[in-house]
Amino acid sequence: MKLPAKYYRLALKASQNDEQKAKCHYMLAKCERNEWYNSNFYNNEQNEFKEDFLIPLSSLTEFKLLKQYPNTKFYKEAINECGYFEKYAASN
Repeated sequence: MKLPAKYYRLALKASQNDEQKAKCHYMLAKCERNEWYNSNFYNNEQNEFKEDFLIPLSSLTEFKLLKQYPNTKFYKEAINECGYFEKYAASN
């Protein structure tokens, strides 16, 4: 996930409005979530699924940055699309 995250950070630097920034932060959050799953979802020694794989919401730092854009259309789409973000937005 390092390569996609790199390009989303570049896109974030080049973004010209809040809508674009919100999308970049959301995609970076997805990269962050996938990294967490890749490192925590599997029991690496036995290559088996762990049963408890819910991500602690506090570990998703990009969600905190995405919350800076509540007036964007994409923010509302993100809440509808992502259960993790919906819970994060409601809890903070």
